[in-house]
Amino acid sequence: MNATKNAVLKYSSYTAALTRSLKGSERIHCKTDEENKAVYVCNGYFLVKLTPMEYDALVRPITQRDAGDYIINADGTTAPGPLDMVKVLTDAAREAVHDLTPAPFIVAPSDKRSKSTLSPYYSASGDFVAGFNSDYAAIISGDLPRKSKNPISPMVVFSGDEPQAMILPVRLDETKTRVPAAVRAYFTDKPQEPADEKLAKVSKERDDLEILAHQLEAQRETVERVHGQEITRLQNIIDAKNEQIEVLTERLNAQPEAQPQEAAEESTPDQTPADKAAALVEKLAALEGITATVKGAQTAAPVVWLTGEADAHKNEIEAMGGKWSAKRSAWYFKI
Repeated sequence: MNATKNAVLKYSSYTAALTRSLKGSERIHCKTDEENKAVYVCNGYFLVKLTPMEYDALVRPITQRDAGDYIINADGTTAPGPLDMVKVLTDAAREAVHDLTPAPFIVAPSDKRSKSTLSPYYSASGDFVAGFNSDYAAIISGDLPRKSKNPISPMVVFSGDEPQAMILPVRLDETKTRVPAAVRAYFTDKPQEPADEKLAKVSKERDDLEILAHQLEAQRETVERVHGQEITRLQNIIDAKNEQIEVLTERLNAQPEAQPQEAAEESTPDQTPADKAAALVEKLAALEGITATVKGAQTAAPVVWLTGEADAHKNEIEAMGGKWSAKRSAWYFKI
């Protein structure tokens, strides 16, 4: 068995750390993808996409089961209905837009009861520091590119353009640890400073809006049962608040992105926001299968939402400055 395992590892992106990390897992999910000849495995902390040979060499010694659609618990009992790991990995990969670079050191966690160590990563494009269990970070080759959305989002490991693995982060409390400041200082010579009053105010405003959105959603459900005619009005209010939440979340977690040069050249000081939105809609009309809708056309900040076959033109949309809304599962442009 060891000879077979070593032969598989020789040509695999995964390491023996995958098998070690699965030992002692409270629950292991397994799902097969017959069409792509792949096996997905998740222990609640990381998710990997394997070939059948990799499964036999690295996972079977732990589960003692053939690859299939099952959940196996620590006591050996099994159950059907594993996670939809294909969707989980695909969704995480879509949101992971910032490259991660590992810091040249590992640290002990603040919880002294933990036997694991912490591997910090820095994102230059996102300007954030994220931490991951060192054992889990080592399950797949360090030569493969890693990306994440923000410090509290999963790290997605890519093989080419395809997501290969996903690892959940360890939250770094910047008020109790110096790790983020040390990592940022190593890469940028600009240590992380404590959150200022402006950032705290934006964060509170975002949280208040989320609470209000939940309250409005609850109110909408009540009105739907009693006064059906109010549904449309309340849904419009909820959509507007959700858009504000997305804007505030981007201000907290994402870095400003430079607008494409082409768009900058086309824009002139004489254009109103409505003119810019109309020009963009006309330009998008060249993309087959896409319908562009302007919300807030008469406001100072219209938003153009796309429906239809937008994913087929992902590269063109991103080049034009389009962004993906995970909440609404749609592409959009802010004018």
